[in-house]
Amino acid sequence: MLQHLWSGLFPTLPYEGRVNVRWRDVGFQVRSPVLSACFKCFELMLTLAALCVLASQNDDPASDLRTSGRLAIRMLLYFSDHLNDEFKRMLRENRFPVCLCALNLLEMLLCHLKLKEPLPLVCPCCGTENAELETSQQPSRSHPELRGFVALMGDASSLASSAFSHQLACAEGGPAEIALAHVFAHSLLVMDAVWKQQLQRDPTTTLMHFREALVETRVRIVAFLSRRRLPLTLAELDVWGYRQRARCRSFRKAA
Repeated sequence: MLQHLWSGLFPTLPYEGRVNVRWRDVGFQVRSPVLSACFKCFELMLTLAALCVLASQNDDPASDLRTSGRLAIRMLLYFSDHLNDEFKRMLRENRFPVCLCALNLLEMLLCHLKLKEPLPLVCPCCGTENAELETSQQPSRSHPELRGFVALMGDASSLASSAFSHQLACAEGGPAEIALAHVFAHSLLVMDAVWKQQLQRDPTTTLMHFREALVETRVRIVAFLSRRRLPLTLAELDVWGYRQRARCRSFRKAA
């Protein structure tokens, strides 16, 4: 799978194995003290098994993909295969370590869509308190976003005989994985747009503030999934993603 990702990101370079310094160009590994401190603020160094060696000194992306590696790399592959130009644009602009931030985003989505077992007491990426993530028999609030995600799963399943058939054949998690991949891809693009908006609003913004972009992205995707008009479809998710990015671009132009 890493070779597949390499081919999508470096089509003119031969794949020479898993250990390669070029992986840093796409945002794997954090050696800068500033970036390391930034991610410590996210508490990832203590709580994310998938990123438990963020500060290691080698060039092997597997160290960033420990326990949730297969799902993480499949999400990145989906993004690279279907939105390759956007992926490369984000890498060129180099506003943040793309792959590491994408893994943070995935972890946040898994927490808020209750796709992790066991569910953490606190989302390690956006810091949502336990009451918002609880799994007791009497939760403190309803979770309409879960109904929205289930609707997307149903839409992915119903399209299995058409455009999504090849995706479903490759998705180990079936319709649920296809739905998650769509949510992940659009959330990553929205997070990128939100981060640009933050930089435009306050030029002194640094990666120490990146958590704010994660939180804002979570607020927006949860709001979309919580819409009362059901069932949601993957096509609606596509439209939502484009509108969210256009909203951020219009802010920058107005500024």
